[in-house]
Amino acid sequence: MKLDSIVDCHFGGGKMSENEKFNLHSIEVLCTVVPVALLLLALLEWPYVYYQVLRLVVSVCGVVLAYYHYDRVNRLDAIILLLGCMVVVYNPIKGPSFKRATWEIVNVATAVLLVVKLVVEKRRTDSIERSETLK
Repeated sequence: MKLDSIVDCHFGGGKMSENEKFNLHSIEVLCTVVPVALLLLALLEWPYVYYQVLRLVVSVCGVVLAYYHYDRVNRLDAIILLLGCMVVVYNPIKGPSFKRATWEIVNVATAVLLVVKLVVEKRRTDSIERSETLK
C-alpha cells in the first residue's frame, strides 16, 4: 500500500480498497496492542527511561487513534475526548506526576480503555460491513 493511496482516500474523498482498510485496521490494532503491553509491563519495576518511553508511545498512539476515530465518525465524541485525556496524562514533555500506586491504577485503566475501544470499533465495523453486504 502506498502512502499516496491513503492520502487520496482520506483527503480526496475516494473509496478505500479492502487492502487499505486492512492496513488502517492493522495500524489501529498496533496502536492499541503495543501501548497495552507496555502499560501492563509498567506494573513491574523498570528503570526510569522505560516510563519515559511508555509516555511517548502512549501519547503518540493516542493521537493516531484519535485521528483515525475522528476520520471515521466525523464528529467529536466520548472516545475522542477520552483519548485526548490519555494524551494529556501521558504527555512525555510535561505530564502530571503521580505516586507509583496511582500510576499503576491509571496504567491499568488506560489499558482497559484501549482494549474496550478496540473491541467496540471492531464490532461497529463488522456491523457496518454486514449491513453494506445486505444492500
